Amino acid sequence: MSSGNGATEFTIRRKVFTLMGAKFHIFNAQDQVIGFCQQKAFKLKEDIRIYSDEAKSRELMRINARSIVDFSAAYDVVDSQSESKVGTLRRKGMQSFVRDTWSVLDTADQEIGQIVEDSQAMALVRRFIPLGNLLPQKFSLKQGEGPALAEYRTHFNPFVYRLTVTVSPQSPVSPYLVLASGLAWWLAPAAVALYCFAFYALHNTLQTCGTQMTPQARATGFALFSSAFYVGQTLGVTLGASVFDRAGAVPLFVASALVLPAMALWFASHLKRRG
Repeated sequence: MSSGNGATEFTIRRKVFTLMGAKFHIFNAQDQVIGFCQQKAFKLKEDIRIYSDEAKSRELMRINARSIVDFSAAYDVVDSQSESKVGTLRRKGMQSFVRDTWSVLDTADQEIGQIVEDSQAMALVRRFIPLGNLLPQKFSLKQGEGPALAEYRTHFNPFVYRLTVTVSPQSPVSPYLVLASGLAWWLAPAAVALYCFAFYALHNTLQTCGTQMTPQARATGFALFSSAFYVGQTLGVTLGASVFDRAGAVPLFVASALVLPAMALWFASHLKRRG
């Protein structure tokens, strides 16, 4: 699993065609499969298992969330062969809102390093600029101001998640702990929160404007709005199910990320003309 400079290198690649949950394959520097991970859908409390192969013949490690809901979530990483904890990953809640920051803890919950997103400017672009989330990310694991002990790099591909993890030979942190932090399960809560906020803002704006366009027929306007909303929702689920069956969820999310901002901008421009 070593690259040319003596560092250990992993590549984590998400499987596209997955019906429920998420599946990841882990490759070494020679592009050989050395691990497999399957995340179950609709789990209230994360319990992620990493196996030696897709047949799940040998469990290598597991990642256990300490609680169901936690703004500063903590995940224990356990070596399944020895049943010993190798460390913990803890999210820094407030800091991660504008720039992803995680504490890496040892077996006694003492901080031994931090994983930080590449730059504050790029972090803001990814969060608040339309389609900024498509920009590749880079994270570094460091102890204080010293050199990077490990680096994480995503690759630009809106359809396939791929992340390369490079671990320095001087890193005192367990490779299992470094590898566990590369799986993108911790992005889900932030993504869902942002999606729900965006949907709330767009839906409420459309509903308010729909009831104000014809004040003399407010009930009729609201009925038309509700009918269009629920008919569109029904058609969307029907068409989306067909896409999901053939290509998975990724194309649906990409299409939503492109169409919804365009619709919001179009509607906003028409509101300005009316004003």
